[in-house]
Amino acid sequence: MIAKYHKAISIVLHDDSTLRVSTGPNNSLEVTRVVVNPVNKSKGYGTMLMNLFLGFLRNELGYVPQLFLECTGSINFQGEILRSSVSEQTAFFRKFGFRVSNRKHYPDYVSMIRKVEEIETLPMAA
Repeated sequence: MIAKYHKAISIVLHDDSTLRVSTGPNNSLEVTRVVVNPVNKSKGYGTMLMNLFLGFLRNELGYVPQLFLECTGSINFQGEILRSSVSEQTAFFRKFGFRVSNRKHYPDYVSMIRKVEEIETLPMAA
């Protein structure tokens, strides 16, 4: 068994759908959880969480640092194991610029990465 300890920040919606992120190496961030309450699956809640998170980074940092995550095909939500295929998970994250970085264990597990997104600033008005 492997135990990981992460200092993390979570964005939690009213139905307990959650996005959790922790710090990674070299000023990167690891998305450690994106889970949508099953009663609201396919209603855009996962997309809403990702857009809130990316928008927050852009607004607060002025850029989006390198992000990485792991797709495992299942996640625990309030004691229930929710399953979706690794290919479904990677398709979701591709919409936000993530790309598979390690597919050695596909279809059981893949790692994904999103490169740094620099935000170009507009020139100041005179």
